[in-house]
Amino acid sequence: MTLLYLLACVDSPDALDSADPADSGDTADTAADGFVEEEVLCAAPAVDVEGDGLEWSVTTEHYRLDIAGFDEAEATQLGTLAEVAWSGLSAYFRGDVDGRLEVFIAADQAGFAAQLAADGISGLEGAGGYYDPTTRRAYLFRQPTAYYSRVLMLHELVHQYQDHRSAISGLPGWYVEGLAEALSRHHWDGECLQLRVRSLLSWEDPAAAASAELDAAPPDLASVLGGGAVSRPVAQELVRLLSSDPALAPSFDDWRARVASGAVSASDVSAFEAAVLPLGDLSDALLDFVPRDQEPLRPLYLDWIPQAADQAYGFSAASAAARVKGEVQRFDMEIAWPEAGSVGTVYGYDPATGDLELAFLSADGSVSRFAVIGGVVTWDGYGAVTAEDAPSWSQTAAADHTTVTVGGGSVDLPRALAPAGGLALYGAAAVFSGLSWE
Repeated sequence: MTLLYLLACVDSPDALDSADPADSGDTADTAADGFVEEEVLCAAPAVDVEGDGLEWSVTTEHYRLDIAGFDEAEATQLGTLAEVAWSGLSAYFRGDVDGRLEVFIAADQAGFAAQLAADGISGLEGAGGYYDPTTRRAYLFRQPTAYYSRVLMLHELVHQYQDHRSAISGLPGWYVEGLAEALSRHHWDGECLQLRVRSLLSWEDPAAAASAELDAAPPDLASVLGGGAVSRPVAQELVRLLSSDPALAPSFDDWRARVASGAVSASDVSAFEAAVLPLGDLSDALLDFVPRDQEPLRPLYLDWIPQAADQAYGFSAASAAARVKGEVQRFDMEIAWPEAGSVGTVYGYDPATGDLELAFLSADGSVSRFAVIGGVVTWDGYGAVTAEDAPSWSQTAAADHTTVTVGGGSVDLPRALAPAGGLALYGAAAVFSGLSWE
């Protein structure tokens, strides 16, 4: 994987202003315990890429993607991701579809609009992606982060695949959008893919948005299931509940199969209640499920790609950071020794002000503290450790400092803020794995 692009800042009001119901500490796998999950798919499919550096034609066994705005490495990643996802979609929708499906990925909104107009499609101002049942083509344009560009592509591929299997016209919005939102959230490390995950972290943080919405005003599920309006975050959580809860997943799968075959209408609320769960029980289950389904980490700035439930990839020419939601007394991870720049963690954070303290390990073994507190920036050295190829990193909070143990030694760093855990880097690209905390 290469550096796709650099962002001076990512401003995501939905993510920054959303509720933080998981701010109570967590471990990387607790919320997933007992959930029914999609199979992890590992493959290295054949991907043919042709282009001139500005536009790419990417061909796989099941897809043809016309891509602009990405370098060749990421165009290849998008094609590979689509092809591996095919197996997951085939399993979820119980069968393959014929032919090679077409996807158009534009560099920007103008290119997206131009292609839609060329294909006779209008009235989609403000959309980032679209699947058209008439052209049977998926359309989207590059998003502010690498991860969300991939999420959006998978979202449209879900619509496309479902429509080829059994048609999406006339299906209620919670079902069509909920499936696309849920299945598009994924972990992908370039070789292994898992769909329908609780993402390790994302700027969009839809589960937090759903939690805030449910706290403010629980939806009228009779209206929603009958085809009424519902937000995408709530639709996603409905599908995640129905597909993830082991008590509900088998009956929901059977109901989906009956809908696909035409045996029952997806908008028939009584049929849904008889086959899956009465609405009162569904409402209670949803309100219980969503707080347990929260993303455990939150990006603070720049680009992060969740690769597994306990692994993330980050990259930046400047600083990047992501924090564990809630106060953390101990944080552990594995990370490669940096060849250049610095890698490390968030070890102090104030959610009210955004002030933070970062611990960094540099290529020469030096350990330093970077802090932004009350608008004052400091960066000071606090010792050095012995180099290792793949060091374990552990940090433990005390009353006024945090002890960082990495490589061949330990360093005490002063801490002015509440104890925290998370990921940080400066002028580097790195994979952070084996994440755990308490």
